[in-house]
Amino acid sequence: RAADEIGKLLIDKELKEVQQELEVRIEERTKELSLKVAELNRTREALQKSEERLLMAQEVGRVGTWDWNPNTGELIWSDEIYRILGLSPDKVTPTYELFLDTVHPGDRELINSAVTAALHEKQQYRLDFRIVKADRTEGIAHAQGEVRFDKDGRPVRMIGVFQDITERKQIEDKLRELTYIDELTGIANRRSYEKGIANEWNRARRMKAPLSVIMLDIDYFKPFNDTYGHSA
Repeated sequence: RAADEIGKLLIDKELKEVQQELEVRIEERTKELSLKVAELNRTREALQKSEERLLMAQEVGRVGTWDWNPNTGELIWSDEIYRILGLSPDKVTPTYELFLDTVHPGDRELINSAVTAALHEKQQYRLDFRIVKADRTEGIAHAQGEVRFDKDGRPVRMIGVFQDITERKQIEDKLRELTYIDELTGIANRRSYEKGIANEWNRARRMKAPLSVIMLDIDYFKPFNDTYGHSA
């Protein structure tokens, strides 16, 4: 009986030691897992903030991103592309055909040619083209795209950006107008004349044709201007 009691005590002692060792290991493992969870949470928060900054940058710059699989037809748009086109991600599924429907009919062949060249000739493309939004208003967009190929040279993915440049084009047109049109009279200014006369001179030389210039003067223009002012 004494031997049995001693054996039980030894077994209990070993069990306690094993239990204590397990508890230590569990505590250490719990700390490791807690640190990993905290690290994952920090990573998730950083990723979320990064995505928020990206979405904000896309919205401010009115530029969206897209990802297209030419083999399956799957097309992914960022939120900004939906906003630019006036479409709802809950009501439409983006496809290449849907994208073409938003392109002005006069520019669809331009888009098709660029995409075909990118897929078969491994060319990047950069295009400005007209778009027709969901409310039927027209705008101007800029698109860039490039194709990713597998090891056998087959296209597997096309990615790119889509940007609304309507306001920028309007400003450029206005600046171009201000460059060549006199703001007071609304007619061509001296810069426009110099550009036009240079073009006509070069054309006359190529065609070996005479070039005539007519100068028109208005009598008593200065007294009229002094009396009634520039606007009149």
